[in-house]
Amino acid sequence: MHPPPIFEEVQACSERFMPGTPPGLRLTPDDDVADERAIEAATTGLFEPPVCRRYRWESAYDTAAYLDVLRTCSGHRALDPERRRRLLQCVANLIDGRYGGRVGRAYLTLPMVARRR
Repeated sequence: MHPPPIFEEVQACSERFMPGTPPGLRLTPDDDVADERAIEAATTGLFEPPVCRRYRWESAYDTAAYLDVLRTCSGHRALDPERRRRLLQCVANLIDGRYGGRVGRAYLTLPMVARRR
């Protein structure tokens, strides 16, 4: 699954209003994301080989709901209120102006089960 194009455009807002945002940051393709917990469980010797699954999914959001999701991100929560307001306004303008007030967001869920030895 390729990330919706809005991700890169939101990154421009982040670079503008969030100090320390790496320029040009892009999502890692789903197939390149390693499940670090599974790797760790397999190397400790404490567990049988883990069973891992990968679930790709996308959820659609209107502008207000998308901003609510962004408000849960620790980096956004740590911003001073004025920077956060300006960042969220930048994103809202983008969603309303380029996407008609509705966008999708891609997710990758990596559940794992392992038995103790």
